[in-house]
Amino acid sequence: TNNNLGNAYLRLAAIENTQENLKAAIACYQQALIVLQQQTYPQDWAMTNNNLGNAYLRLAAIENTQENLKAA
Repeated sequence: TNNNLGNAYLRLAAIENTQENLKAAIACYQQALIVLQQQTYPQDWAMTNNNLGNAYLRLAAIENTQENLKAA
């Protein structure tokens, strides 16, 4: 559910409050990864990490470029 909520925030960031919604997406993905362990849910873990990387990449375009690119 948190992964899906992160996806919603990521899409919303494209049309309003970009920085705020990207940060909300990142927080949701990070929460999802608490449950989605690589050993237990490898596909969901990989998908969520991919989504997290994409959110950091988009955030890097508007703030803390180097830090967010490293996180991505």
